[in-house]
Amino acid sequence: MNAPPPRAGTRGLVRSFVVLVAASVALQLASLMAVREISLRTEQRRLLASASDATRELLDRYESTTYLAVVGLSTSDWDLLLRQRKLAKQFEGELAQNLAALQLGGKAHIGGAEVSLLAEDDPATKERLAATEPLWGEVQKSAVRVLRSDHQSLRNNPDLERFQAATQRLAEALVTLDADISKRAGSDLRWLGQVQRALPVGTVALMLLLGAFVFRRILLPFDESMKDLARSEGALRVARDELERRVEERTAELSAANGELVGEREKLARANHELEAQREELVRANAALERQEEALRRSNEELERRVEERTAELREAQQRSLELARQAGMTEIASNVLHNVGNVLNHVNTSSAMLSERLRALRVEPILKAAEMLDAQKADLAGFFLKDERGRRLPEYFGKLGQNLAAERTELLSLVGALEEHVTHIRAIVDFQQSYATVTNLDEPVDLTAVLEDALRMAMASGGRGGVVVDRALSPLPRALCDKHKLLQIVLNLLANAKWALDERGGEGKRLSVRLARPAEDRVRIQVIDNGVGIDSALLTKIFQHGFTTRKGGHGFGLHSSALVARAMGGTLAAESEGPGRGAAFTLEFPFRPAEA
Repeated sequence: MNAPPPRAGTRGLVRSFVVLVAASVALQLASLMAVREISLRTEQRRLLASASDATRELLDRYESTTYLAVVGLSTSDWDLLLRQRKLAKQFEGELAQNLAALQLGGKAHIGGAEVSLLAEDDPATKERLAATEPLWGEVQKSAVRVLRSDHQSLRNNPDLERFQAATQRLAEALVTLDADISKRAGSDLRWLGQVQRALPVGTVALMLLLGAFVFRRILLPFDESMKDLARSEGALRVARDELERRVEERTAELSAANGELVGEREKLARANHELEAQREELVRANAALERQEEALRRSNEELERRVEERTAELREAQQRSLELARQAGMTEIASNVLHNVGNVLNHVNTSSAMLSERLRALRVEPILKAAEMLDAQKADLAGFFLKDERGRRLPEYFGKLGQNLAAERTELLSLVGALEEHVTHIRAIVDFQQSYATVTNLDEPVDLTAVLEDALRMAMASGGRGGVVVDRALSPLPRALCDKHKLLQIVLNLLANAKWALDERGGEGKRLSVRLARPAEDRVRIQVIDNGVGIDSALLTKIFQHGFTTRKGGHGFGLHSSALVARAMGGTLAAESEGPGRGAAFTLEFPFRPAEA
């Protein structure tokens, strides 16, 4: 009766419990490693897609600079020829480097920086990458032929047409390649999502198994031992002195453990100090990021200044009035781009702020405290789980903590997804606007209906419709020869004025009508009609004068420049209004030249 209870069973229980905990940790580590591996693959796919996009942009620049070199050659502008040829050589080198990096891995130019790529391991993607090599060789050969050709005209130049066709084929191959890379990246993302969804399920299963183990192997035997203890009450009275001696020994052990706890607290204080240092490092990194953004802003301002200077050099031979008109139109388009992107950037800033706040609020302290508690009780874990209320509630606490962390992770993934959608939206806006970003002075076949639809999308997107009902009366017309950018400039100015008039009017029932018709065989008419604040009859003869405006903060150049551009197109721009509060109608007419003629 006085013999000490056997310790082999307790050691077996502790060993089994440690094995279960180790299995849980091993599962978590394996899952995290799988998530990391798939994340690395997804990041590589993203870099490949970015490199493919950057290669297409370089191809567009290479084509544009080569075309401008041909323009310099055809007009005997040797300075333009040399500058554009130098730029073409630069883009040619970056293109060759990007194509080689896509096939074999290495450095690639993305967004003005060099990024390291790994060699692609997918056979289908490698085959598509190999197919770009002969296409690139054909582009280079055709570029050399077009610059050495005796045929120096921009029209009906077979060498120029071959160069443009070869460039188009290579661009299409790059688009197909980008689609393949995006498809594989999507597959990796789906696999990553499946692994991440399986992770909390495995965690919960192990927690349930651990709880069942504690119940069957610890709690039930404990109940039986209590019954044995009641039957052995007499023997316990005999062993009281021995128990008191052991209590004294245990008190000494607890004192030693308390000393160890003080040491652990000191370690925790040092860890908190390190965390504070890391937080300060993040603050410094944020300050550095702000400085980089300021440097980027100054760089953009310098770039804009250089673009303006270059524009002035290219247009010295043109009429000053027409030059100012075109600059005003491009400013209107650029304003739409900046406004659209600015609206989306507001959402990006909101999502990033929420993500940062959630990361800072992520609760990791309870895990550290639980680990500290278990470490403090490692000398008698069985007794801790049997006798201590904290030990008995620990499995349930772990389960709830796992659910909380899973919910936090879901919210963080949702915020990251929102950021990705906003970035994709910005890219879509820029891609759409870039189709009108090139300044030319050449007439080309134009779908007038498509230009008007594009103008409506740009004008309405820049400020929202605000309750404006848009009516379209667009007669189907054949493609016409005209300068698409001049036409877009005029229509955007008219739509901007109409939107301002409707905003000033306020209230309900705001309507904006856009009409396209062909009043005569050789004329085309475009009308922008609104039911806004209207125009006083005394001002109808002044609104096209330079510097005259009725808008607060207006520069008085929009309608003036539009009238000049209309005159340069061989047309007219007129305004009609029945007076204040009765709306206004602006009519643009210009010669209609079918593209088939």
